Amino acid sequence: MAFTLISSVVAEGGANGITSSSIDTTGSNLTIIAVAGWTTFGTPSDSKSNTYTALTGETNSSNGKTQLFYCLNPTVGTGHTFTISGSGIYAGLVAAAFSGAATSSAFDVQNGTTGGTGTSGQAGSITPSVNGELILYAGPAGNAGSLLSSVDIGTIIGSTTGTAGTDFSIGFAWYEQATAAAINPTLTWNQS
Repeated sequence: MAFTLISSVVAEGGANGITSSSIDTTGSNLTIIAVAGWTTFGTPSDSKSNTYTALTGETNSSNGKTQLFYCLNPTVGTGHTFTISGSGIYAGLVAAAFSGAATSSAFDVQNGTTGGTGTSGQAGSITPSVNGELILYAGPAGNAGSLLSSVDIGTIIGSTTGTAGTDFSIGFAWYEQATAAAINPTLTWNQS
């Protein structure tokens, strides 16, 4: 079954938590939230009372953290918002609603890294176990004003800009891999 990005939303400015604007997630069966901020942010919530599963987060030496969260078979509809709560978390998020996910045991494999320099980076290679998997990749940029400008494989879902003293920049992208094989996408930012 092919994946379709039903809708997505970007939220930034979360020094003390943030709630996104609303989107219509009708028709989706998988919601993914990519978050960047200080290590103290918790699991996101949403206006449909869904429960999110946390994947392993990556924390750099400056306590900046990037983490993905997912909800399989969520309650969906109009007016769907996403929230990260906390004090001094400086969070930005990108939420995406997809159709086409398996109805159970949808998570396969993950990789990540804790640092890098320059304007591009990779999380590390993964090899999916079946054909037709949804590959998701996200990353932060440390400088204010950073924006995910391109990916070498797939499509950008969204990116926050990041504002000094307010929030971390987070970029999020996706790719549907037809044939299972090792993959290591590169994310490129508009500044280092």
